[in-house]
Amino acid sequence: MIATAPLTTFTTAETTRQADILFNARTKTAVIVTKTEYLPMDKFREIFDSLSVLFAKQPISTLIFDKRSLRVFHQPSMEWYYKEWKTVMLEKWGLRNHYKLLPQDSMFRKSVEIGRSKILSDLPSNSPLLQLNIRYFETLEDALDA
Repeated sequence: MIATAPLTTFTTAETTRQADILFNARTKTAVIVTKTEYLPMDKFREIFDSLSVLFAKQPISTLIFDKRSLRVFHQPSMEWYYKEWKTVMLEKWGLRNHYKLLPQDSMFRKSVEIGRSKILSDLPSNSPLLQLNIRYFETLEDALDA
């Protein structure tokens, strides 16, 4: 687990070689902290499927996805995450707050921007995904304070 003071109030819900899933019941916040430079799609999906199980046990109002360890952007994973996982989490559990921490790599950030733009432009104008509160932060502390 990442040694950051703000996470001392979080419990570890799951830990894998690729990521830690942390949870704070009081604030209803989950944090995914990646630990590798690349997440193959099957591992990416496993992480988010594990988080879905946590949702069934505890309501979560905010998800912070700390991707700062990643060096490789994978568009098919992002498309699945947006179009499938976020849709289910919004419709079934009402999860609207998605906060992201990106690596400092400008190419990674540009890839995210282009990928997100493409996904959003393909959505119908009445898509509930357009109601999500998606924000980007530079530090975990800022995301937790939002």
